[in-house]
Amino acid sequence: MTGFAGLIMPSGADVDPDTARAMADAIAYMGPDRQETWRGGRAFLAHALLATTFEEQHDRQPLSFDGAVHLVADARIDGRADLIRKLRAAGRTIADDATDSALILHAWHIWGEDCCAHLIGDFAFAIWDARAQRLFAARDQFGSVPFYYALAGGTLIFANSVPALLAHPGVDHVLNRQAIGDYLLFGYSLDRDAGFYRHIGRLPPAHSLTFSDGAVRTRRYWSLPEADFADAERTAPAELVEHFGAVLAEAVRDRVRCAKVATTLSGGMDSTLLTALAMRGSDARIDAYSFGSDWLVPNVERHWAWRCAHHIGVPFHSVSTDVCYVDPPGGPWRPPPEPRMEIKTSSFHLVGDRLAAEGTRVLLMGMGGDAIVAGGRNHWSELLRTRDHARLMREAWAYWRHHRRRPPLRGAWLHDRPAPPGPIVAPLDPDFVCEQRLEERWREGQVAYRDDPRAGMASSPFWTEMLVASHPESTRLPLRARQPFFDVRLLEAAMRLPPTPWQFDKAMLRRLGEGLLPDEIVRRPKTAFGINPAWEAARRGLEPWLAGLPEAAELDGFIDRARLARIVAGIDSLPSQHYSSAVILPAGLAAWLRNAMPSRSNAVL
Repeated sequence: MTGFAGLIMPSGADVDPDTARAMADAIAYMGPDRQETWRGGRAFLAHALLATTFEEQHDRQPLSFDGAVHLVADARIDGRADLIRKLRAAGRTIADDATDSALILHAWHIWGEDCCAHLIGDFAFAIWDARAQRLFAARDQFGSVPFYYALAGGTLIFANSVPALLAHPGVDHVLNRQAIGDYLLFGYSLDRDAGFYRHIGRLPPAHSLTFSDGAVRTRRYWSLPEADFADAERTAPAELVEHFGAVLAEAVRDRVRCAKVATTLSGGMDSTLLTALAMRGSDARIDAYSFGSDWLVPNVERHWAWRCAHHIGVPFHSVSTDVCYVDPPGGPWRPPPEPRMEIKTSSFHLVGDRLAAEGTRVLLMGMGGDAIVAGGRNHWSELLRTRDHARLMREAWAYWRHHRRRPPLRGAWLHDRPAPPGPIVAPLDPDFVCEQRLEERWREGQVAYRDDPRAGMASSPFWTEMLVASHPESTRLPLRARQPFFDVRLLEAAMRLPPTPWQFDKAMLRRLGEGLLPDEIVRRPKTAFGINPAWEAARRGLEPWLAGLPEAAELDGFIDRARLARIVAGIDSLPSQHYSSAVILPAGLAAWLRNAMPSRSNAVL
């Protein structure tokens, strides 16, 4: 799992060595183990290795089997045994411990641009075919690994790092004001193919890219299948549980192919179940880290996490997050290459700094557990809308029989008739709101939350943002976060689960946890977050940077600084849940602009 970058010049043009060197230097921070480059004709490729699997320790890129086709990749391929069997059946000679980058290149040699249909995991890669004078690239189904590209004077510039593209003199720093408006509204861009620089594009998840004859073409290679549980309804519940559990266990094993692994551990079902499966299915040393407040806000999650760790038998480490909210030495901001929701020092950074110092490079996380088996409400909304009363009664009875309470029909009905979106919380400049039609954008973003949560895992820009935010490009840490719930096999299996009872109250995950986790964890209801600790710290006067925020001239043209000053002055009266939108996102934008655009006068905004 590494950094890569490349250039494809116009036909007949040569690669400038200074530009190539600058791009290679820009990705070096993502690959402390090895940096290598290759240049041939009009093409240049650079690679920086951060080895996070056993096989990756002997990875060498740019990779070629024949001297004519070269690959660079940031990839962890899942389902390796099945893929190797298919490749061998097609005539390829492959060792059991072949690197993931080699598996991708073998797949390309067999299936060409259809190779993506055979690949699952976290990946982005680019393949230059010198014979055909064509570049082919692809990004994984969830967008776990970033892929950026730009066209400048007939040259294609690409990388999994924004700084690598900005190192090219042909890529200007003009900002994308629409993306900045989205960030201030939601914390991320709604456009999955556009980032925060106007001339740098993003390859969307589940898409491939082809560059030839000076033109870029993209196409979708995978879509989540529609929900279809007809076969599963005829399957015994025990078989459904066994099959879903086997898929989840394999998803965990595929992400624990190293000697040392850390897990984040809460007191809920998601991370605890993944940790238990990792302990059962891997020989790696596994340590659990749980974070929470010591004194700033009430917190009991670490108590439950400790009880679970003791039951599983995993070493437990408690991390206080209070330091995040008292302006730690060095400042609270870690501006990434593009604005992120967690631009301020967070619990992820605290654990990440500790793991980096200890040499642990893989962090298993439970993100997505709330969504993977939560499509039932959408299904019942559809039954209400189509007036399928017979089926509705059958499923209502099945729900009561399993959960011993009334089915949430009213919630399904309200879900299909959402209330109008509330007012925009961020103190936006009125002219900026009109210019970018942000009121309309706000309404569009709210409607997206009505989608089936499972389908949203593969389609919502929110999830892609969350995955990319933990990538080394953003964190600048030699650490890879791995999310077993974001697995194509698991999500497709979830789309086949009958709604009742499996898609309510995490019924499937709770069933899988029986015997693995303490009974009180399996039965414990989901606990909502309490007071926003950042707001509590600000209310207590523990955030000294806050007083100077309204003076940030970088925000001019985006934020109404007079209104922001009133919010800061009356922080006690600001609802806790609005603090991030009203204060943290504008502050994060100011920090990013200060870092990325030292002189905004040099860029046309």
